[in-house]
This record gives sequence, C-alpha cells and structure tokens, in this order.
Amino acid sequence: MISLLSKCQNLVTVFSSNIYVHIEDINHEYRSIETPDFLESFILNTVHDIEDYKALKSINVNNHVYELTDPFQFTYISWPKIEIRDKIYTITIGPMIKKHLTAEEIKYLGYKMKLSSENNFILESFYKIVPYYTQDQIENIVSLFSDYFFASPKDMIIKTIDYDIEISSSKPNHSNKFASYDFIEANYDREELFLKTIELGDVERIKELFKSTQASFTLPTRYPSDPLREVKNFAITLNSISVRAAIKGGLSRSIAHNMSYHYAILIEEQFTVDAITKLQRDMAVDYASSVKKYGLKNLSSSVKEAIIYIRQHLTDKISVTDIASHLHLSREHLSRLFKEEMDLTLSDYIHQLKIDESLPLLSSKVYSVNEIAYMFAYSSPAHYTKAFKKIKGLSPKKWQSDQNNKD
Repeated sequence: MISLLSKCQNLVTVFSSNIYVHIEDINHEYRSIETPDFLESFILNTVHDIEDYKALKSINVNNHVYELTDPFQFTYISWPKIEIRDKIYTITIGPMIKKHLTAEEIKYLGYKMKLSSENNFILESFYKIVPYYTQDQIENIVSLFSDYFFASPKDMIIKTIDYDIEISSSKPNHSNKFASYDFIEANYDREELFLKTIELGDVERIKELFKSTQASFTLPTRYPSDPLREVKNFAITLNSISVRAAIKGGLSRSIAHNMSYHYAILIEEQFTVDAITKLQRDMAVDYASSVKKYGLKNLSSSVKEAIIYIRQHLTDKISVTDIASHLHLSREHLSRLFKEEMDLTLSDYIHQLKIDESLPLLSSKVYSVNEIAYMFAYSSPAHYTKAFKKIKGLSPKKWQSDQNNKD
C-alpha cells in the first residue's frame, strides 16, 4: 500500500501549490511553488498555527476539512485528523487565492503587514504565480484529495476558520517579523516638519517641501478600488491637521474655521487625482501664508483685539480713534502699544492690510482701480493709489501690468 507521504509527493507534481504534512512532531513539505524569503516564515507559521489549533485537535470526527484565509489573503485547506495505523496526520495545502487582487489591494496588504517597498513589489509578483481557485473548485479539490487520502470515500464537510479571531487571538502576531517600519517613522518626521512650517508661516519652505519628497506620505490604501476617494480622504486629513497648526501659529480660530470649511467644500468638488494633489499644495501654502499675514501669536490682548477689529471692518472707513474707542483705550496708549509689538504704526497697518486684501481683486481684472478703491472705503482712487505706492513701491496699474507679464 502506498504511504500517505508518497501520495502527497505524487500529488504535488500535478497540484500547483504546496502540501505540508505534520506527523508525530515531524513536518514534511512538498512544494510546487517557492515562496519569497520574507513570506516563508509567515506561511510556515500559519501552517503550524493550523496544526496546533486546539479546536482541530479536539475534533472527534474525521470527515471535516478546514479552510482558512490569512491576512495576505492566501487560502489554505487542512485535514486535521487522518488516522492511519495508529498515527494521526495533519495535511495542509496552500497557499492559493480565491480572489484576483488589484495592484492597489496588494499594495494595501503590504502596508498593513509592514512590508518594505521592495518586498511589496515582490509580493505583487508572487501573487501572479499563486494558483487561483473558485470556491467550487476548492470543493472539488477537497473531494478528490480526500478520496485519495482515505482508504474509503468520505463525504467531507468544509469548515471555515476565522484567522483574525480564532488563530491570531491564540498565537503571537507574526506581522512584527517583517523587515521595515521605516515608512511609519518617516511619516511622523515629515508630518512634524510640515506642521511646523505652517505654524511658522514659512511660505517658501512649504513650497520647497512640495517640490521634494519631504511632503509625501506613505499611507496604507483604504479604498483600493477608488483612488479618488483615497486622495480626497488624505486631503481632508491634511486640512484638519493644517488648520490646527495654523491656529497654533497664531491664526485666529474664526479665520482658521472659515478656511477649513472653504477647503472641505473644495476637496469634495474635485473630480481628478491631479486636481486634489494640486489643491493639497495650494491649501498648505494658503495656511502658511495666512499665519504669516494674520498670525496673532505672542501679541497682547489689546493688539489682538485691534487687529481683529480692523479685519472685521476692512471695507469700512477705519480710524485709530474708532478702534481705541471700541477697546476702551486712549488713542495714544493703543498707538504706542501697537507700534511696540507690530513695529509699524496702527495707521500703516490698516493701509497695509487693505492693500494686501485688494491684490486678488486687482489681479483678477474684473474690477477697475476706482471700484477697488471705493470697495475698501478710500476717499478717492488717488488716495488708494497713494497708499498702494507707499506699501508696494509702485502704482496699482503698474503692479497689475507686472502680474500680467509674469503670467
């Protein structure tokens, strides 16, 4: 009579996966496919987990076959108790797959299992040689193998083992055996640099980060079938952490909230990955710019209140006397305090903010210089032009012309 081990050795020549046999604490392997080095220990541990699984050992019937799918989505079939001549064999076949995975799904699994980018690439290649079987085909394999293993035919019952609940809860987590956690550390370093740059209002640095790989994050894929949703979710996260960094940098909560709400809407309105990618850069630059322009960090409460009042009344005619009256301070005290903390007079700050806020309107060419002057409550276009020249060193029309030449 041909031995069970010889049968397994014969089967592997026609079966395109591996067969593992456990008997009396001795393991035998019959391979049709070779596994990559980084996967070898994981697959063997999974096979041994099945062999050691107490629920299988306690089974009193020998017509049960167990099906398990591991975190890599490899499926295994195991016969826990084949009794021959007072010996009990456990036979496990695998790995095999029951679902064709996309490149994005494989990438996600690699990240989830903490693989390096190199091993992630190897994993994708390995999936191409692992045999694929439908559930019906697996049932046929179970039937054929069982008829071959047992002396008399049996009607086999396939039971499913939940790897996450039943195996991993009773055995150590093997994911820490994989090589690289570098991308996690790199993500934290990049995030810290990114947020600090926004907090400092360093606009040029933010632009530099987006030109390099320092603003890129390696993240597990959560929506492998929907890459647009994936980048939108990342943009939403970026918006959330950026607004907190901007507030930490001194941006008022009111302005920060308005910006966050504005970008939340813009994110959902985009329809391509490229558009979202560009929006992420624009959003980060905008937060850094806002901190630089409007940050109120390390200012006294009186100066903060004065700045907030100016912002709220930017299109009104504002006087130093009006602001002082609103804050219940003398004109002289407020002017002296503002100059000490902001290094420019309150009157100059009002004009600077009005001019800065008028630039997008001027650049758009939708409004004339006269219309913009009156929008910001200047007494005349000439008054606006005079203030503009003082702040920018050239006339509004010359500035507008220079912007056209840049385009």
